[in-house]
Amino acid sequence: MATTDIAPLRPRRDDGAVTVWFGRARPPDADALHALYERLSPESRRRRFFQPMPRVPRTIASHLCSVDPDRHLVWLARAGSPSGPVIGEVQLAVDPDDPTRAELALAVDDDWSGRGLGRTLVAMAHDLAAAAGIETLTAEVLAENRRCADLLIRAGFRFTVSSGVLEGSGPVAPTGRLATTVVLGARPAPLAASA
Repeated sequence: MATTDIAPLRPRRDDGAVTVWFGRARPPDADALHALYERLSPESRRRRFFQPMPRVPRTIASHLCSVDPDRHLVWLARAGSPSGPVIGEVQLAVDPDDPTRAELALAVDDDWSGRGLGRTLVAMAHDLAAAAGIETLTAEVLAENRRCADLLIRAGFRFTVSSGVLEGSGPVAPTGRLATTVVLGARPAPLAASA
């Protein structure tokens, strides 16, 4: 898989913003990726892994941090510094029968939802795919996961429904701005409790 030049993205806003660092997952990242999976709410874990998972086995994170990068790209998003906590992950698993296709999967820490991290990870997936010669991305999303489905539809995916799962694909549309860092805006204020 070809490598690509890395260029920083321009910050979109800086009011209480946090720099998010991106890098390829490596074996030493397994504990940090596992910690992300453990922080996900039970519903987020179910949506990520398509089954209830009260605990995510550490072996899943270990495997993803040790995969062959020519067949499976895994990139992590870290808050604040290159060694900060993992707050998101994006994966591209190259189809062994058609190396121009890859399946996209991602997870975003619940506390970082709604800040543009998912959108940034999907854009990064498009740039990584283009650099690797991948032309089409595929994804499966649980039908009730409208937020993820809407995100992917905005990224060019088209879906069909099969047994409660949205199966989709879309052309790779690189942004040309693959970055190692991006600045995301302040976390939204918590919702006020109703009286």
